[in-house]
Amino acid sequence: MATSMEMSTMATSMDMSTSMEMSTSMEMSTSMEMSTSMEMSTSIEMSTMAIGNATTPGNMNGSAGGGGLSQTTIIYITTTIVVGIGMIGIGCTVHYKTLWYYLKRPKAFLTGVLLQLLLVPLIGWAMAKMFRMPQAQALGVMIQGSCPGGTTSNIVVYWMDGIVDLSVVMTATSTLLALGTLPLWLFIFQSAENITSFVIPFQEIGITLACLVVPLCFGVILNWKFPKKAALISRVLIISASLAILVILIVTSVLRRQAFIVTWKQVVVACIMPLVTFIVGYLAVLVPCVKLGGKARRTISLEIALQNVQVAAAVIQLTFTQNPLLQLQILLFPLLYYIFQVSYAAFFTLLFIVGKKKGWIKPDEDEVNAPELDDRVKKGTDNPTYTNDAEAMKKELPL
Repeated sequence: MATSMEMSTMATSMDMSTSMEMSTSMEMSTSMEMSTSMEMSTSIEMSTMAIGNATTPGNMNGSAGGGGLSQTTIIYITTTIVVGIGMIGIGCTVHYKTLWYYLKRPKAFLTGVLLQLLLVPLIGWAMAKMFRMPQAQALGVMIQGSCPGGTTSNIVVYWMDGIVDLSVVMTATSTLLALGTLPLWLFIFQSAENITSFVIPFQEIGITLACLVVPLCFGVILNWKFPKKAALISRVLIISASLAILVILIVTSVLRRQAFIVTWKQVVVACIMPLVTFIVGYLAVLVPCVKLGGKARRTISLEIALQNVQVAAAVIQLTFTQNPLLQLQILLFPLLYYIFQVSYAAFFTLLFIVGKKKGWIKPDEDEVNAPELDDRVKKGTDNPTYTNDAEAMKKELPL
């Protein structure tokens, strides 16, 4: 019996030992599997994060391809070049003799420039307050309203029988003076509205505007040296720059995967602001002490209503680079303004041409009695881009 009990005890001990060994083996196996699974999971997660960081479109400040230029830098350089090309085109429309002519007869010239740089920003500010626009959207209105006149006005003035030389000189002069007036208006706007949600980069804005002076002066030199070729140069450069700016804005939005969110306030203000500016400008030059003729009044009104959207887009694109969402909110208004001003320009130009042919629109007495053009255009001494009728308007533009 003792032997039987010993054998039973040994068997039981072996069973327990075997069970413990199997249990330990299973635990170790399970532990190894869990450890392996955790390591594989961690590896996959780290790999996914690395891929995500390498391919995220919003990582605009990182280098492309390890050490290359970032997308933001490429956009900045491209925008600068395109706007410079446009400024050369504007400069090609100005002849120094024409500028000197209006400096000696400053009444219409100074009236238009002052209205451009003082009245239009106030109109934009008043509309932003009237519609209670958010600060970012209101800033877009102020930047557009503080910009100089654009080349669209020169073309429209030509087709609506205005004084093209006056329009061209106003465009060039207001572009130069905007170097100081645009930052000044934005500083006044920031102080009055107590803007604290974002920072207006005044230094970058000043540098951007200063960079526009060099290509503008270069265009004037081209007109002086090659007056007969200035027409073709100006048209090609201005049209190319206008289209390129639009393409850059679209490409920038696609690369950053940002949707254009347009509010009804932006649409309404962009729709009525060109009309209000034209009407107020025309009424302003009807003041008896100014005494301007019909062509001069029409020219000044068109010049201040048709703003330079390219300059506004360049200022926004090149200065608000640290906050893409804010940049897009500000940029939307100049785009809308451009669409409406071009639509108005086409409509009223067509209406004027048809009305003149049908006899609905009759010229003023001073327009009928204006002297004939001289031979300077035929001799090629002045810019042939548009009809040079500065001398013909001596009666309209007294000293």
